[in-house]
Order: sequence, then structure tokens, then C-alpha cells
Amino acid sequence: MNDEMQTRFNCVIGKHYPAPIVEHKAAVKEARARISAARQTPGFRDEAKIIYAKLGSRKRQARRRPAAKKSRANQSSSTSSIQQLSFFMDDG
Repeated sequence: MNDEMQTRFNCVIGKHYPAPIVEHKAAVKEARARISAARQTPGFRDEAKIIYAKLGSRKRQARRRPAAKKSRANQSSSTSSIQQLSFFMDDG
């Protein structure tokens, strides 16, 4: 927010609202430089391969498909020899 907007909305950064602790553009630039330097060190690829072999891929594994359900036609033919019990005390 520029100075004009701060006075217009009566919200001065550093007085009414805390000032930023980190300058984001500079922090990002420094972090990228450090990561690049780390990747260019000797032995980086070998160490990365060892870590990959130990921990595996970060990609999500494919889900297994659930077992196919039997259709009612298949169930009725396979259960036709089983007698069903009745809730009624009917001997007939």
C-alpha cells in the first residue's frame, strides 16, 4: 500500500499496522540462489539417488480397483441349494 492510500484509509504501516518482517522478493531470490548452489555441489545427484531409493517416489500410487461385485443372477444360482430360515415357526 502506498503512502497516499495509507493516509486515505487511516492505516499507516508501522503505526496502525505492523511493518513486514521479511522482504519477500529478496527472501525468494536468496532462497533460490541457495537451492541452486546446493544442487551444484559435487555428489548431490548421488545423494539424491540414495534418498530416492530409501524413501521412494512422492507421486501418489495408483489405487487398486475394488473387486467386482457379483450380480443378483450369479448370487441366486450359487445360493439356490441353500435353504433359507424362516422367522416364523412354521413347520410346513
